[in-house]
Amino acid sequence: MKRIVSCVFALSALLTAVSSNVGQAADLHGMVYKAPPPPPAPILTWTGCYVGANVGGAVNQTSTNQIGFSDGTVISPPDDFGGQNASSVIGGAQIGCDYQFDGPWVTGLRGQFDYGNLSGQDTLPAFPTFYMNDKIHDIATATGRLGYAMAPGWLAYVQGGGAWTRDDLQIYGSGPPAFLSESGTANRYGYDVGAGVADDRVPLRLGGLDLGEGFGAQGPRQEDHAVVIERAGRRGPVAGRQGAEGHAERG
Repeated sequence: MKRIVSCVFALSALLTAVSSNVGQAADLHGMVYKAPPPPPAPILTWTGCYVGANVGGAVNQTSTNQIGFSDGTVISPPDDFGGQNASSVIGGAQIGCDYQFDGPWVTGLRGQFDYGNLSGQDTLPAFPTFYMNDKIHDIATATGRLGYAMAPGWLAYVQGGGAWTRDDLQIYGSGPPAFLSESGTANRYGYDVGAGVADDRVPLRLGGLDLGEGFGAQGPRQEDHAVVIERAGRRGPVAGRQGAEGHAERG
């Protein structure tokens, strides 16, 4: 009798276990599995610092007048030393930082240095037997800018600041034979103003428009330079950002 009761209890436990397993299997079969959500898209921001390189072309227009002598004597009216036009390929490097604030607005600072060979020559209208060579090699600018992020990765901006260049000048007598009458090197200081477009998503962006650099000097000669520059540049991140921008500069 005890053996029969034990068999009944064993059979009941076995049936309960099988029923439970079947129920769990049915529950598992009815479950719906979902893929994990994709990671959030990275937030594009212009906040960060960068370094980079640029290359482009430049055109220089120069106008010179002799307004006096080194001893202080004033020439009135000034002697017309004419004007020159020169063009050159230029290239250099830049470093800067931007900060995005209040939604799409971006402000920043940038320092830039470029080297070229803007060399021109003209005959002096006031002294037709003399001619002048004028060369600009180095151009450096320090500017601030204010921009507006029009779309993800795109920035339209205006900029302004100071500019510096080194000017080499030689005046020759026509001869014959030709001879060097005078020469000198001067630092010219001026301005940089303009506007441009930048793209933070691609390694290289061409185009843009700036108003650029202008230089003046007041001394024995009054000399004015207007430099038109168009550059395309690439930059890499120093802290948190990379991208590229293109711009042109004129003064």
